[in-house]
Amino acid sequence: MEEIFRLQKAFAIPDSELRECLREDNLNYIMPFYSGFLKRYQGTSFTKNPDKYIKYREADVRKFILGFFDAAA
Repeated sequence: MEEIFRLQKAFAIPDSELRECLREDNLNYIMPFYSGFLKRYQGTSFTKNPDKYIKYREADVRKFILGFFDAAA
């Protein structure tokens, strides 16, 4: 997530309406997949090191996405 956030900073969008639209589109696309992943694997023993795969809560991912496309974020 940190790498994605770092890379997208190069794509600053000055038009606030477009920026918000793209953030919302990203939230609507990514969050259902991430939520499904967490529901399926959180609390199961699918690996010896679950912290390697489950680093973020849903709120953390949402916060990252809401900072997308803003050079000041």
